[in-house]
Amino acid sequence: MGGPTVGPMTPSPVEHPQTPPADTTSAGQIDQIAQEILDTGVRWWVVVDDYDGRAVRFAAEMEKLGPDDAARLLQVLLEKDGGALASWMTLPIMSRLHDSGLISGEQFAAISNAFASAYNEGKFSDAQMRQFLQVFSLQNVSPGNAADQFGQLRTFLQAGGNSPAMQTFRENFAASLLKDAIGENWAGNQPGLALQICADSGDPDMAARVFATVVEGAASDPVARAAIMDKLLHAVGEASIGYENSRPMGATNPLETLINSVARQSATYQWNEISVAIARYAGSANDTNDVFYDPYSHKPVEGISQALTNLIAGPQGNAVFTELSRWETNPIGGKSGHAQQYGLNAIQLGGLLRLTAFNPDNPQADQALDAVQQWAQMRKDFLNGVQRDDYPPGMDVSQARQDLAMLGGAAIDAVSQMKIDQDNRAAATKQLVSFVVDLALSAVPGGGTISSLVSKDLKAAFGDNARINGLIDQALKSGDKLTSAQIQQLKDGIADVVDGEAGDLDTLKATVGSFVQAAVLTGLPRGTQDDPGNDSYTDVLQGTQVVQTEVDDVRGD
Repeated sequence: MGGPTVGPMTPSPVEHPQTPPADTTSAGQIDQIAQEILDTGVRWWVVVDDYDGRAVRFAAEMEKLGPDDAARLLQVLLEKDGGALASWMTLPIMSRLHDSGLISGEQFAAISNAFASAYNEGKFSDAQMRQFLQVFSLQNVSPGNAADQFGQLRTFLQAGGNSPAMQTFRENFAASLLKDAIGENWAGNQPGLALQICADSGDPDMAARVFATVVEGAASDPVARAAIMDKLLHAVGEASIGYENSRPMGATNPLETLINSVARQSATYQWNEISVAIARYAGSANDTNDVFYDPYSHKPVEGISQALTNLIAGPQGNAVFTELSRWETNPIGGKSGHAQQYGLNAIQLGGLLRLTAFNPDNPQADQALDAVQQWAQMRKDFLNGVQRDDYPPGMDVSQARQDLAMLGGAAIDAVSQMKIDQDNRAAATKQLVSFVVDLALSAVPGGGTISSLVSKDLKAAFGDNARINGLIDQALKSGDKLTSAQIQQLKDGIADVVDGEAGDLDTLKATVGSFVQAAVLTGLPRGTQDDPGNDSYTDVLQGTQVVQTEVDDVRGD
């Protein structure tokens, strides 16, 4: 049976500016219209009625009615003909007749909005809607393996435009589909379908609202919510594999849709909590995880990396870095049986850096680098006594030192776990050098650019390499402060030196890892004979080493 041409669709729903008919039809009239529709196409002399003729008559009558009256008609039809959804009132028939022109665009839109209104008002059950939209044909396969059904569903909902009834339906129905993933018997691609419906709505905040609604409806305390979020994220992630591979037929990656939607929200407790859950899920992935890494190239999936960058560079970024840097000592097992949570936190933070800031294929990597640099800058400023009015409540010396130690340990672990080969070696080196340079710049109180004030620290971050020192001195000859273009040129030059001198890939990782640690330490105060307690440098250095040991314990290395 024919269906609509499947392919990329307009991101925002089609608007239907015409005013719908008023809702003035009596119950008796609705009943009469329903009977006339059911009498259309009756063929007593053959087994099967003329379903096409009945569907065409149905469409014509729906166009004449207002939205509420059309929803009432739909309810009466289903009461009179319990087999309608399995015979003549099916999406394949409606779609084929619409494609052939026997059902007009206006009629198709009226039907679409009537179904939405009937669902919203409880006149059309969730099970009935799933049957009509062929959810049972879509929930266990990727869109590419059910292209006709996938295209018919999207086209039908698109016909309803962005009317209030249709937008309400999309949100409620998507939540119903996603909610099933909390249970034990849910279909693998159902969460993907839920978030596809959100993506097609044209409302970029809908996916976030749907996810939050499902979480809040399932659990009230933080521990239970964390478990629910983890389960939902894994379900969405599993569905994203098939949807990512189905992009040619207009599918969107559901995890990407969700992350981008959450990244748009404000930094409230609710959205920070969800953002941290997303970050932990992403940070736990290794390069054999097909949700976050391409199964063939082992490179991060581009759309998800960009979405994660939007998350950490947005309002919730500070909460993500802070939570994944917590020095939590509760036991979690590990190879010795005594590994602690802060080791896992560092692994997750490092995994997040691999997907974003350290990802040479991420076109938005610089935004991620900026977010990390600003977060580190605040802690270094605090330890250096810089006056600022935006320090986090409760920040103290111990907390600032622990945060930086966690960042250092996480970054070093990220470098060691990176998938660097000869094809992407140069690009990866440039990205890592950018991180070292940006982190070294946080030695300048309040932030700054490369200047004579920070040149000593920058040189130290790269191990006082003679060739790199020469590049820094040469760059500063043109002026005390470098422009962004000059900084990028310097970064490229340093990367070439690092790449050329490192030799094999293992040596390159070890070399860059030492640079990362040095960059974390740049600008930190060292204790003096008169003030030995002000030795943040030694404290952070030792803390970074402790974190690395704990990471190894968690991994079982």
